[in-house]
Amino acid sequence: MKRFASALGLAATVSAAGNCSTPRLSVQGADTILLRNYASGLRNGAPYVNYEHGVGWRALEMVYNNTGEAKYLDHIKTGADQVVTADGGLNDYDLDYYTLDDVRIGESLIYL
Repeated sequence: MKRFASALGLAATVSAAGNCSTPRLSVQGADTILLRNYASGLRNGAPYVNYEHGVGWRALEMVYNNTGEAKYLDHIKTGADQVVTADGGLNDYDLDYYTLDDVRIGESLIYL
């Protein structure tokens, strides 16, 4: 009987969590990225490739995969359009810098 009560309590908790009016932290974080227009592929209005944008895009991918809300994927596409040139190169990427940190966006470009 004790196991049944525990299982019932767990089911009630899961059900209540599913009906919670507060969005999950992942959605709140992704919405903050959109609100602040972060990871837009720009810095001071110019194309900008950096590690942080790649991390932001990856987070948006995961939230998009979970929610299916197009606004997250659209933000990634808009950012990619800012940094990818017509011939497939990257604006603002210096091959002589010898770092892969700035190309963290690569996973998102492959995802698109």
